[in-house]
Amino acid sequence: MLTIAQRAALPVDYQATATVRWHVGQHPFVDPASAGIGAVVAIADATIEPGGVLRTGLSRGNEELLYTVAGAVAPVRDFHAGAPLPAGTAVATVDGRHSVHAKLRNPARGATARVVRVQWHPYRPGLAPSVSCATAGRGALVPVVVPLTEPGLPPTAVGAHQEVRCWAGTLAAPQDVPLALDEVLYLIVLGGALRIDGERAADGDGARVVSQRLAALEPVGPCRLLMLTTPVSYGGEFRRGEARYRAAR
Repeated sequence: MLTIAQRAALPVDYQATATVRWHVGQHPFVDPASAGIGAVVAIADATIEPGGVLRTGLSRGNEELLYTVAGAVAPVRDFHAGAPLPAGTAVATVDGRHSVHAKLRNPARGATARVVRVQWHPYRPGLAPSVSCATAGRGALVPVVVPLTEPGLPPTAVGAHQEVRCWAGTLAAPQDVPLALDEVLYLIVLGGALRIDGERAADGDGARVVSQRLAALEPVGPCRLLMLTTPVSYGGEFRRGEARYRAAR
């Protein structure tokens, strides 16, 4: 089953100098037991004005992929020494007791920055805070997140404490994506357009494919995207502050 989420219909969080469009979850995060995709509880596509700031944070106990789509973003505190993360950079962060970063700044004065944030619950609680970084570039579609359970981490990718796989880059030729029956495919179009099982999705749109063994992707010219697959069910325990939510198996 295919569902297209058009950019114009996504929930929007307007900040003073940034705009966040939520594909999954919404700020402040709703009950992830009903809002997530398996272990994934939030997917957000954000733009930051020149010289502006995106106020953000990583919920306690979660893990996050931060992927810079365009421009550059500089974390204000706690990781990467505040150095700018240029387009094509993938950063994976595991939180500990405190929020790992409170702001993402666009250091440029004449260019808008764009980032995608994906948050999920690690497969076990209590992981020590950590940060890893890789540069996928802006060329062909390549892995940017690979589960740590798999041997041989690609040089373009960072490791995840969850069965979450992400790819980012440019899709230049038709591609079939095989899926297990318990997997969901979610993708965000970051430039250009493509057809997914014959249905068109353009820049800023999202698409979810579930209960299928194959998804057929056909770019309409070069198409930039971020794509993830993960088991659609999650048997662990969600946590939001002091509240806990038991996920349905």
